[in-house]
Formats: sequence, structure tokens, C-alpha cells
Amino acid sequence: MPVRITLLIFFALIILDSVGQIRIKRNSADNHVSYVIVQGDTVNGEVEYAKRLFGGVLNLIEFTDEAGAAHRYRASDIDGFSISGQEYVSMQFEGYHYFFRPAIQGRFSLYYLERHYHRRHSAQKGVSRNPDEGKELRVFVGKGDALTRLYRWGFREQLRNLTAREGIDPKVFEDPTLELAGIEDFFYTYLAE
Repeated sequence: MPVRITLLIFFALIILDSVGQIRIKRNSADNHVSYVIVQGDTVNGEVEYAKRLFGGVLNLIEFTDEAGAAHRYRASDIDGFSISGQEYVSMQFEGYHYFFRPAIQGRFSLYYLERHYHRRHSAQKGVSRNPDEGKELRVFVGKGDALTRLYRWGFREQLRNLTAREGIDPKVFEDPTLELAGIEDFFYTYLAE
């Protein structure tokens, strides 16, 4: 008899634990509010990435306001937006407006520009719409209103030139562990306010 009670308690705890996990996930997802910022005013609603992206670069979104009215906004139309808890700001680079994702803000800021591309599958006609597939981040450094794109095969020299007046030891840029994928660590270590 005691073995049955022990097993019953064990399975009850497993079930309660899994129910609690589901509830936590649902609550954390519900806390994200989507919005757009138009001329400094925040308008709540639902934001989606546009179905067709110019060159695969994020510069167009679809927005449905709380009244149900649908809008399409280009990066040149609005100041920014938020989707799934991630904020994006509209900025100009080489004459075009794009939505950049700010990673670090300061006297030097770090931004990511998402580029979406979709792989074609030979087994079916059309394009894969898996949101986790085919996303590439381009890395940019901002100082004031100027943006500089960092390239994988020259970013150390680019950073050295951009930060020449910051008093950073030039040997830092020769460190083989300094990678573009870990650029946020560099910013926090050397360029934090």
C-alpha cells in the first residue's frame, strides 16, 4: 500500500509541475505588446513582418491597430516598432531606410539589420516559410547619426579606425578570440558608458 501512495504522489507532482510550466510559458508570451511609433506617438496593435521584403532586408511591416484597421509601413514611414518584445528603430543607411534592432546604446551603439532569405526545397515548388530558417544578421556600429557596417573579414580594422580616439590598446584588435559573433562582449568591455 505505501508503494502505491508514493507512486501516486510522484505522478501527481509530475503532472502539477508540467501544468505549472505550461502556465508560465503562456503568461510570459502574453506580456509582449506589439506597437508602432508614428511621429513619436506609440500605437498598440499587432505587428507582422511583411510577406515580401525588399532584397530580403527588413524594411516593411504590416500592422493592425486595436480598431482592426490594417496598415503597411515602410521604414521611412515610421520611427520604429516592437514585435515579440523586440524593438526596432528606423534608420537610414546609404540612402535607404531600414528597421535596425538596437543591441547596445551609448556613445558607440551596436545595431543588427536582419536579412531574411528562404531556401527553396527541391521536393516542393515555392519557398519555405519557417521563421527560424534563413535569417542572417548584419552588424552595424553607430556613432551619432553615422552608421558603419562591419564586415566579417575586416571588422577588426574597422573597429580600430572607428575607436581610434577612445584610448583602446591596439593589441586588443589583434586578439584571435575577437570574433564578429561576440562583438557585444567587445562593446561591453571597451565602449560601455
